[in-house]
Amino acid sequence: MHPVLEDSLKLIRGELRHRARLEKDFQPVPPVEADEARLGQVFLNLLLNAVQAMSEQDAARNVLRVTTRANASGEVVIEVQDTGAGMTPEVLSRLFEPFFTTRMSSTGMGLSVSHAIVTSLGGSLRAESQPGVGTLFTIVLPAAGSPVASPPQHEHGLAS
Repeated sequence: MHPVLEDSLKLIRGELRHRARLEKDFQPVPPVEADEARLGQVFLNLLLNAVQAMSEQDAARNVLRVTTRANASGEVVIEVQDTGAGMTPEVLSRLFEPFFTTRMSSTGMGLSVSHAIVTSLGGSLRAESQPGVGTLFTIVLPAAGSPVASPPQHEHGLAS
């Protein structure tokens, strides 16, 4: 988990340096069963969104906080928190919809794809935000070897 997070942080360091201070709190966590590239894509999406939500004019006050820990159930919890612009409840309610975006230069697919990846791993991705305060994304993933609820199976028969 931590090497994948560190690799994602390296990719955003150039942009982060001009916008915020990085705070990391990586506690020991059990391994998870996941493709590193897909997990890295989730982390990169969340980290980039966090960095882009923070203005360069407030760089001295802005903080990107990334934490990992195990919860009481033994699941892995990853939090990405920013002190950026935050989101209204209306934006927050549509956050994981495909093609929904508030940015001109965005396709609106990053958070939708991230949500799909995390849920396919048996985990959850949620966001909390307040305008003017910032945003917190929380990923919860089952530890490797934990039973994962299987997604509902769809029947592919012919209708009569």
